[in-house]
Amino acid sequence: TEGRKKKGVACAGIAVLGLVIVGALILVAVKQSQPRGTTETARQRDFTTTTTTSSTATPLPATTQLGEEEDLFQSKLVKLYQLVSECKEMKGEDPENGCDAVLALARSGNIDTLIEELTDTIEDAKLSKNLDNLIGLPALMDQLNTSVTSTASTPIDQQSYQGIISGLESVLHNDHSQVNITAEPDRRGEASDSDRQDTYQAPEEVTCDRSRELRCGDKTACYPKEKHCDFAVDCEDNSDEDSCTCIERLIDDRLCDSFTDCVGDIDEADCGCGPGEYFCAPHPAWGPPECVKEELICDGYEDCSNGRDENDCYVLVEKLDKIVPSFASSSGYLAMWRQNVSRYLPVAVSADLPDVIMTSSKAACAGVVGSVPSYTMVTTTDGTAGRVAMLDAEEGVVEVDGEGEKLIAVSC
Repeated sequence: TEGRKKKGVACAGIAVLGLVIVGALILVAVKQSQPRGTTETARQRDFTTTTTTSSTATPLPATTQLGEEEDLFQSKLVKLYQLVSECKEMKGEDPENGCDAVLALARSGNIDTLIEELTDTIEDAKLSKNLDNLIGLPALMDQLNTSVTSTASTPIDQQSYQGIISGLESVLHNDHSQVNITAEPDRRGEASDSDRQDTYQAPEEVTCDRSRELRCGDKTACYPKEKHCDFAVDCEDNSDEDSCTCIERLIDDRLCDSFTDCVGDIDEADCGCGPGEYFCAPHPAWGPPECVKEELICDGYEDCSNGRDENDCYVLVEKLDKIVPSFASSSGYLAMWRQNVSRYLPVAVSADLPDVIMTSSKAACAGVVGSVPSYTMVTTTDGTAGRVAMLDAEEGVVEVDGEGEKLIAVSC
């Protein structure tokens, strides 16, 4: 019985020893199968953890830093691999081109340099390829030109071959200023040498759409009609604002508003009245304007509802050769507007008509504040009066020669 017990203990010990040996062998195998880089990484991880713990109160986990570095390195590897593929496309699949060798050299410390060098290599290859294509272009052109001129039996599209050749010939000879770009596309194949020598010049003038545009004075630009004389400069030479008429400068609704804004009353001249009629006022709604006969203007009676036909009928001027409103004065010769001659004429009387003269004098001084008109009669014999408007008690106003007639001088 004791012998059996001893034998059982020995067997159990041998089994335990076997298990220990098997475990040791498995551990050794695992150690040998682990990559060297992983072991070094583990050592660096332990070192980083130890250093960080001793130097910083609240360090980042070493595993986090290692993960970020590993991700960055992997992204750079992807970029490097893409550059290697592009390098193969440019230089071919020949193993001696050196493209694949870059991947074997990639390490975290040199990958940036490898990416930069491989990028430069690819750019150099592209430049070399472009130069080779450019150098071979003259030979290709000669070949195409020869095929066009020698193959008479084969129909050739002149626009596709010879036209392109004639257009590129001066470019290949570094004479960019002599390219014939003005020839019609369907006639370039027949263009002569003289046509190809025409130099290109920038257009000096522009063509505008007359239905909706105007052209600047220097003829280099167009602008919309609605921007003409709008108080905003659109042309570089300011021509859209420097040649405006009085009517073009009017703002709001001052055109045909029964108030004179422009010299000669031109802003109230074309307002819908018929021939021989004078514009009084616009219709209060949308009807026709109020008009009167022209012979009723400045006849001493208000025929317009607003009295416009009797406005500005008299003016005082110091000189008889400048009877215009711009030379009006508060004293001078009395003149009145005559519609039939479209100008002011000096007023003359055959006899003293105090009521008529005073009424006319008051009308001439209406714009002078606090005026108290007085008048005298003056006779001129120097011929400066010309035609005058004679006030006659029976015939009204009659136009006569003013030589020797009595003119009226008024002081407001």
